[in-house]
Amino acid sequence: TRDRLMRLAAEFENYKKRMERERSRLLKYAGENILRDLLATVDNIDRAVEQGSAAADDDSRKLVAMLEGLALTRKGLMATMERYGVKPLASVGQQFNPDEHDAMVMEPSDEVPANHVLQEFARGYRFKDRVLRHARVVVSSGPAQAS
Repeated sequence: TRDRLMRLAAEFENYKKRMERERSRLLKYAGENILRDLLATVDNIDRAVEQGSAAADDDSRKLVAMLEGLALTRKGLMATMERYGVKPLASVGQQFNPDEHDAMVMEPSDEVPANHVLQEFARGYRFKDRVLRHARVVVSSGPAQAS
């Protein structure tokens, strides 16, 4: 029984070491899937740059082609991010919420009520149930005061 107990303890130690190695491996490569998916976005950017550099009759057609490529690339990137649980936060017109918004400036507005978001400097994003990045916003202070 003592021998059996020692063997059981050794097996348990080996199991703990194996689990720790597996945990380390999982942590080391945790972002691999998202990075692999983002490579498609890198490919699209490369194609947009190539297309923008290609010979065109005039510069405005080059620019239009480049902008269309960038718009498609952004759309693809957002679709990839949404598959992983990243979603943009709604801000403009919403009541200011310090859990989702960083107020950069307060400005008077006759159209937007006080303490509501007037403008967005940078969009905020949520990752699953957490705020990944707060939206940087301009907040309405209500109607301008007559002097």
